[in-house]
Parts: sequence; structure tokens; C-alpha cells
Amino acid sequence: MGKFVRPKTQEELQEREAVGVIRASRFIRKIVKTKSGVDLNCVYEIHKQIFNDVRPDIAGVLRKTEISITHSKHHPMHYSKVPEAMELMGKELSEKLDSLKIIPKMAVSGFVKLNKAELKMIQKVVKVVAW
Repeated sequence: MGKFVRPKTQEELQEREAVGVIRASRFIRKIVKTKSGVDLNCVYEIHKQIFNDVRPDIAGVLRKTEISITHSKHHPMHYSKVPEAMELMGKELSEKLDSLKIIPKMAVSGFVKLNKAELKMIQKVVKVVAW
């Protein structure tokens, strides 16, 4: 791979971001197919896939400086708070995914009364959301 050259125009930047989003969606489909699960490392890899051709210096890593987003009302949190926020998000994500997995088990064990069609539908939803 050659030396990185920053995008010269807004159009080139958007094109590279679009290619990155396509690459990230392929990565996500791979995760779904392999059922390898979602965690913070997966989130960082998605970020890397999107921004690697735009800003490889920030792609897939926590930022270490304060930033602002041009032409946006969004004000990102202070960089010093990002690691703790990401750790919390990772814990919440794990808890939510774990709670989704228990619904079919509860139905099978009789805690929740569902007919076969309802159980099958819930299992499909859990499969899609959890992976």
C-alpha cells in the first residue's frame, strides 16, 4: 500500500467515506454469517473500515485530541471522556445482547407462553439483532 494522500476536495472525501461504509457493511455481513458476535473490538473495526481511506490516523482508535465537526451542530464529548464512555457502551451492548438471548430460552422452559410461530419469530429477531 502506498503513501496516504488526504482527500483534496469535499467530493473526494465523501466518495472515500462512501467506499468505507460499503466496506464496513461487508464486514458486518461477515460478522452475521460467522456468528462471531459484536463487541467493542467490532465497533472499532467498523470505524476503521469507514475511515481508513479518509483519515487512517484516527481510523479504529480512540481519539486523543479535542475535535469539532465543520458545519455541524453536534459537539463531540471531550476526548478524555471517550474511553470511559466506550467502555460503558460496550458493557451496555453486551447486556442487551445477552438479554435478547434469554427470551427464547424462557419460552422453551415455560416462563413465557408462546405458540410455535411466535417462538420462531422471536428466535429470528434475536438472531438478527444479536449477530
